[in-house]
Amino acid sequence: GTSICGGIVPMEYRLVAGVAMATYSAIALRYRVRDHLHTMEQVIVGLVFGVGNALAWLKFGVGDGAAAAGPILSWVRDHWVSSETGLFPYSTLAIPIVVGVLVVGSFERRIKDRMNNKNA
Repeated sequence: GTSICGGIVPMEYRLVAGVAMATYSAIALRYRVRDHLHTMEQVIVGLVFGVGNALAWLKFGVGDGAAAAGPILSWVRDHWVSSETGLFPYSTLAIPIVVGVLVVGSFERRIKDRMNNKNA
């Protein structure tokens, strides 16, 4: 949410978007603690690391936006984005696909374990 509010949402909508994302996050985190998926300590550590990561990404990844891209975004544009089409090549989509498979696999294992515990 921090990266989206800071880097994508137009300035005049950032307050509304930030409140909406914070509300959603609070509800989701309350559910996760209530259902013993996380402890409150895990939520606090995740919140600190998540906001810190988002702020670092805004500074080093995105930069000032359209006026001046950050060093990471500049490197990606220079090395990965096609100068002819302005698009990211399909072959590099393998990276988020692999990450997604790993995350979903972890989530599916959790569901399977929960189902096994209910049936036991």
